[in-house]
Amino acid sequence: MSGGESAVLVIVPDGLAAQNGKPLPVPSFAFRAVLDIALKRPAEDVLLLAPANSFGGAVTEEEVAETYLRRAGRTGAILRPPPVTGGYVDTRGNARHLRRWLEGTRRWPLRRAHLLVTDRHADRAMLCFRKEGFVFEAVDRVSYQVAPGEAVVPRLWYYRHPFFHRLYEAGAYLRDWLRPAA
Repeated sequence: MSGGESAVLVIVPDGLAAQNGKPLPVPSFAFRAVLDIALKRPAEDVLLLAPANSFGGAVTEEEVAETYLRRAGRTGAILRPPPVTGGYVDTRGNARHLRRWLEGTRRWPLRRAHLLVTDRHADRAMLCFRKEGFVFEAVDRVSYQVAPGEAVVPRLWYYRHPFFHRLYEAGAYLRDWLRPAA
């Protein structure tokens, strides 16, 4: 960051690991890649975890992310809204619930915000967050490799198959593009 100013990094959740089809309290290989980049940021930067899903497990993606970051030594500020209940939270929901929480805690609008997201998910995440009124100075696209033998929650099966993941994202982008802005 220039001039020593801190930034707010909005982190888009990207799944949980699984074993025998059951979610584990561990970020997926894709989400871990994003969190590992966040760990390299200065402690002055604020990490803001968008609310997401538990996939039927005991903890949500953002709760798992906070634990992962703290265990890895992150000492700077990590903010996350309370978990969302009542169904699956898609990328537009990540943005909508985060904005509502930011407004409710008088942190809206964000200043010096960056979006931190996997490269395959970046275009759609930018669209969804923009439709919810977010403005980002930068978008940090994180590439990742599919981890051999590491399962993800069944709902995200396509994460292990890059072609199908790109296909899914293209269809979901079109759907989200057609959805009206907030």
